[in-house]
Amino acid sequence: MSNPKPRAPFNPFDPTEARPPQGYPSEYLAPTEPRGWSKTPKDASKYEQARAVMRQIKYDPRPPSEKYPGQFKKLRRVNTSEGFMRGIKLTGKVLTVSVLGYGVFFMKWDNGYENVFSPFYRARIRLKGFLTGSLTEQEQQDLIVKERGYTKLASQGHNPVMPGGNPGHVTKEVADLVYERPQQRHMVAAEKKLLAREEAILRAVDIAEAEMAKKNTEKKGWW
Repeated sequence: MSNPKPRAPFNPFDPTEARPPQGYPSEYLAPTEPRGWSKTPKDASKYEQARAVMRQIKYDPRPPSEKYPGQFKKLRRVNTSEGFMRGIKLTGKVLTVSVLGYGVFFMKWDNGYENVFSPFYRARIRLKGFLTGSLTEQEQQDLIVKERGYTKLASQGHNPVMPGGNPGHVTKEVADLVYERPQQRHMVAAEKKLLAREEAILRAVDIAEAEMAKKNTEKKGWW
């Protein structure tokens, strides 16, 4: 058996409304929290009361559809900043590509020594020479591979190899120069010898000054 009591209060805009205008007393009871043994019920807030009334009258703020009776129009959010956001993304991409392109093809890293970006830098210079037919003196020098020191040290048990050279074509003069290259211990020993030599010179100067002062005092005492 269905409940004859209506679920919504009196609706004056409904021509088929058969309920009294004053409504039923139970329909206007303010909603409260359910009673229980663990907490005391309290009155609902104004927001909860408004939601309860809207739920009872089945109120929907959406406007009805003229094309489809019984349905409502779907309100869509209009994005007014779509062009602005598209411009920000495009500007960010252009700046990122520009910075990366400049850093890879135009920036000379590590004072011109060989690094991971050197092939791209030299490729850009070769392309410029191919298109324009002329390069500056600095750009011509940048086309030459510039490495820092020898690739292998003789102290590590390897044959000395010059930068960009062939290990099988190392002359004896180059090998002797590599073996005679001073290391840290050689520099320390040379500094010690220089300090000892300076101390000896200063000691001799002090002795000579002392003797000269002694002779001067003796002469003054004789007169």
